[in-house]
Amino acid sequence: MAKEPKLTREEQIEKVQDIIEERNKLKQEILAKRKQANSKVDFYPQFQEFWAQNRKKYNQSKEIGEIIWIHLLSSGYAEPEKFEEGIKHFGL
Repeated sequence: MAKEPKLTREEQIEKVQDIIEERNKLKQEILAKRKQANSKVDFYPQFQEFWAQNRKKYNQSKEIGEIIWIHLLSSGYAEPEKFEEGIKHFGL
């Protein structure tokens, strides 16, 4: 194995700063995705109201509402305008 040449102090500092910048960018991307996911949870009160008004239409008990909400979150239908479509996707 060939030895790698030693980096100068300035090169080491530059390399570490590049690594830190890259990790900060990744962290910001992750935080942005998490914030976007958390904003969908904010629609749960609207879903509860929707389900209370429409559960008889689907001939279901109110307890299944939480299960449907989890399905809506995981399948991308957790926005008020997509509730109907998500319930159809669920199979009701």
